[in-house]
Amino acid sequence: MIYQPERHEDVDRCLEENLTGKRSHCPLPLLSKKGELLYVETKLSHGIWNGSEVIFSVGKDITEKLKTEELLKRSEEKYRKIFENIQDIFYQSDLTGRITEISPSIERYSGYKPEELIGMKIEDVYLNPGDRGELLKVLSEKGEIEDYIVNLRTKDNRLVHVSANIHLLFDSEGKPTGVEGSLRDVSERIAAQEKLRESEQLLRKQNEEYAALNEELKKRNDEILRINKELQQASDIFMNIRTGLHIYHLENVDDDSTLRMIAVNPAAERLTGIAAGDVVGKTLDENFPGLRAKGIPADYANVVRTKISKQFEDITYGDNRVIDGAFSFNAFPLPDNCVGISFENVTEQVRASEAIIESNRQLKSAKEKAEESDRLKSAFLANMSHEIRTPMNGIVGFSVMLADPTLPKDTRDAYIKIVNSSCDQLLHIVNDIIDISRIEAGQIDLTESTFDLIELIDEVISFYELAAKEKGIGLIKEPIPEILSDNPLVRSDRTKIRQVLDNLLSNAVKFTHSGRISFRCSVPGDFILVEIEDTGIGIEKELQGVVFERFRQVETSFSRQYGGTGLGLSITKAYIEKMGGDLQLTSELGRGSVFSVRLPYKPVKNGEKTERRDLKRAELKKGITVLVVEDEEINWLYLNEILKKSVTTINAVNGKQAMDFIKKYPEISVVLMDIKLPDINGLELTGMMKELNSNLKIIAQTAFALAGDREKAFEAGCSGYITKPVDKEELLKLIALNS
Repeated sequence: MIYQPERHEDVDRCLEENLTGKRSHCPLPLLSKKGELLYVETKLSHGIWNGSEVIFSVGKDITEKLKTEELLKRSEEKYRKIFENIQDIFYQSDLTGRITEISPSIERYSGYKPEELIGMKIEDVYLNPGDRGELLKVLSEKGEIEDYIVNLRTKDNRLVHVSANIHLLFDSEGKPTGVEGSLRDVSERIAAQEKLRESEQLLRKQNEEYAALNEELKKRNDEILRINKELQQASDIFMNIRTGLHIYHLENVDDDSTLRMIAVNPAAERLTGIAAGDVVGKTLDENFPGLRAKGIPADYANVVRTKISKQFEDITYGDNRVIDGAFSFNAFPLPDNCVGISFENVTEQVRASEAIIESNRQLKSAKEKAEESDRLKSAFLANMSHEIRTPMNGIVGFSVMLADPTLPKDTRDAYIKIVNSSCDQLLHIVNDIIDISRIEAGQIDLTESTFDLIELIDEVISFYELAAKEKGIGLIKEPIPEILSDNPLVRSDRTKIRQVLDNLLSNAVKFTHSGRISFRCSVPGDFILVEIEDTGIGIEKELQGVVFERFRQVETSFSRQYGGTGLGLSITKAYIEKMGGDLQLTSELGRGSVFSVRLPYKPVKNGEKTERRDLKRAELKKGITVLVVEDEEINWLYLNEILKKSVTTINAVNGKQAMDFIKKYPEISVVLMDIKLPDINGLELTGMMKELNSNLKIIAQTAFALAGDREKAFEAGCSGYITKPVDKEELLKLIALNS
């Protein structure tokens, strides 16, 4: 029997159905003499042979046809998978331009789903009216269009620039049957001329191979020709898309180490920098062993097993072959236990995202700092209001009470003491505000002079000894080292050092309620070290940095126990650093603090000119005349009250009047010069007066007390300088020394 034994019943059924007219063909395979199956198509008919009714059969070998159909089926499946996962847009249309097929990637670029576009004309949906005529003209003349730039209009009415590659499709007789085209986003086009040349060479070689194969297949049947065309289309997609493609074959689905690379497209070579010839034919582990640690081979193999695509992001590709940058991978299954991997370099996107995150962090930090600064400044202003109003209340209130003529002398003296103390407090606040303003504006200037450091130390300590004694605490100056006691002259900014010592001793007295304050001075190397130690309230460790910040205090409530502007240590630190030194704090809450000041040591030999701060009281000469150049009446009345018992005074309210008096009264020997006048600057007026009388002694008296003002006054020709509010004793000393 030429049929398989197990198919005999099927054969009998076919014969019976043929006799009854129900069947004319038998699809069952034949069994060869060697036992092989022969796939044939058998035609059945019945008739009379030699007088007997018989069934005639004619068989046609369809083995090649079935193989061809199987090959076509597998090719179509592979082509479909690639078609669905490519990044560029591919479409086909009939000769009228109506879309018959379009790749899913269209949704990524335009927002349209493929099914929305099937049956619509490509030029009506995508092209601007100005592009249609030219595009159709070129296509009709040449039969194809290459790299034609058109505008793709998206579903939300945006325009995307794309490069169009379009050509006509022909049947086996050479008649046009439709149009095939691809659209490629050129906004991210990367010019790679060398790679393009290599790609074209490879493409030509493959075209030659496919052409030879095509000729052979044409001899067989039209079905083989269609397969060849589809394979060509798949190759074009693989070779020309901008996305990198790796194709792997999993030789054993139960062993991911058998994941072997079988194809690499030019875009993948460009993105990774690794030539196809170096990796094709090797397993994934052999090419990139570093991916094993990331579990990538197992993930790829799982795509083949489960048929589910998987996304891999921000992977540094390779181990021994490290490829810089971040990559986004998309895995998709292919027939015959293959998996396709498409990937793109997303380094710029990752960096942009990181930059946005960092920018947001900086903006948040800046916002928090600005809010903190506003809060601190608001607290500072509230504190200033309190601090200024407190002495002002004492000055105004007790000044009114002093007007009572029945006030006893002891009470009057007490009130005067309160007013004077309040004035000193208010002046200290104003000076702090001026100093911190100069620091904020970066206008700290140094005025160096030669002075006796021990004399300055004694002067400051003696000033605070009484306040310390009144609180029942000791203020002890420890022995001065021999290097200073033998030669106490140094060169530095005496005023700023005085203010530094004032602030530190003032704080020590203010915050110490019992025990003692120790003042130590030493010269370790090229620096002078001053340490002021107290047994006061101390500062918590976590708050010790805050006390040096502007607008910050350890104690911030409105009902503060100790008062003060909270600017002293900020000013002190700024001055010390300007002089090239540093300020350190060691403290323990409830046990006291140690402030350590280091300043550059600049000794001066004995005999050099020094700045003397103790103006010795000299007797005023009898009969001298003093010209007071002052436009404010209250200031003039105050100065006249000081001077009228000792000298003859004349008042000039502006520069012109002052010059007239100098010419009119040659007996004028001393001038008290206000710097700010209504018609001329007092320093300019000083120069004019010195030109008339070079022996004239001029003492500058001003409310301007910023750094450098004193030096400017002496440069202008003044022989003395005093700031407002004017101290009576100091003024009389200056006039005596200059008369």
